Amino acid sequence: MTTLSKPFNIVPIEFHDNSIMKPEYKGPLTKEELEHFNENGYVVVKSKLIDDRLLTNHQIEVREYLKNNASIDFGNTTIGSIEESELLSKQELKMGNVSNGFGGMVNFYHGKYEYKIREDKNLYDSFVQLFQSTYSATPTTKDDINLSYNDENEWPNEYGDFNPQHMFMFVNRCGFRIPTIIDNNNNNNNNNNNNNNNNKNNGNSNNKAIEQQIKHQKGTGLHLDCNPFHLFRGEHLNKDKQIEHIPLRFWQPIQAFVSCTDTPNPGQGGFWTIPKFHKKCVKYFNQHKSQLKQQQQKSSVDHIPTPIPTEILKRGNAYDFQDGQHLDIIDQLKYIPIERGDVLFWDWRMPHCNDTIHIGPSIREVVYAAHLPMVPVNVQYAEAQKIWYQTGKHPSYVAKKFSNLETINYSQPHLSDLGKKLLSIEPF
Repeated sequence: MTTLSKPFNIVPIEFHDNSIMKPEYKGPLTKEELEHFNENGYVVVKSKLIDDRLLTNHQIEVREYLKNNASIDFGNTTIGSIEESELLSKQELKMGNVSNGFGGMVNFYHGKYEYKIREDKNLYDSFVQLFQSTYSATPTTKDDINLSYNDENEWPNEYGDFNPQHMFMFVNRCGFRIPTIIDNNNNNNNNNNNNNNNNKNNGNSNNKAIEQQIKHQKGTGLHLDCNPFHLFRGEHLNKDKQIEHIPLRFWQPIQAFVSCTDTPNPGQGGFWTIPKFHKKCVKYFNQHKSQLKQQQQKSSVDHIPTPIPTEILKRGNAYDFQDGQHLDIIDQLKYIPIERGDVLFWDWRMPHCNDTIHIGPSIREVVYAAHLPMVPVNVQYAEAQKIWYQTGKHPSYVAKKFSNLETINYSQPHLSDLGKKLLSIEPF
């Protein structure tokens, strides 16, 4: 997630109809699924929220995009087949025409079926349920006394109460990660446990050898899509080389993707996280920062030139776990099995990554489909998204190399009535 160096001119929103006190919203998520998210910080919804035909049409559409913009040759292969993976593995470098390789993500934002997935009523209803049960209302004590805002609150929200039924779709990329095809005769030990260990920094030699075969598409690495030291601020180095806080570009407290493929086992490009970390994230990192300061003070007193890791955020307000640090929590990483049609929701305070290496039989495909609550910072961001939708441009903060890929012969994808509201074209 990227931030601005200059703050928005934010005007508070006034709601005429505050739904916080309304009865529980009826949607597709079960009580057990909502409780699982509350307790664990993520939930895999397996009730096929999204019509399977939309997933297939998206897969067709993204392949057409790759043919036209990356010169990928799919031959006569079938979507999801081993033959397709083998053919595309020889063309992996071409993906550099549409992606920087991070996590297998592709800079494809304006697909017709991406928008149909984002505007899906079941997806919207799920976010209403999740927002209503988490971030939309100010937390209260047992005596019904309002708590002051704090990053360590159960559901921290600096922006105040919001209507959980009012939100924006988040226009984002999709995932299309090609597996690394290896010679099984020389890599007999490349099994699930090896990839599990690899994601926990075990340094298995077989996995290292496979990593060296990766030409462009790499794993995301373990990270947080927030600043755990100041949740509602990003960071950058100013001209004096001092860390300076900057405002969020948008607030995405709950993330989501719809999976177009099966990733039941480690090593297939899938998702890892640390269950139950969301509610202890800020406290953990505050303690970690305190320990770093103590190390710095001791180093100074003892005149020991021990380098102390810097905590500057590499990507504005996304925290990347550095090698050799946080081994106590990295050891708690858990692989989350996903099937085609599943929707994964996870809290922004959850450390997560995808497989360091992908040696599965087929391309791993997802559509990122989060929604943003209607709070001031997101109202500003929604206006920018509307322009990108109208012009086919990519978000202004992504690599300029890819920003105009979809503008040629562009026509705006059709939106439903709900889709127009989710894109701020019409009011709720």
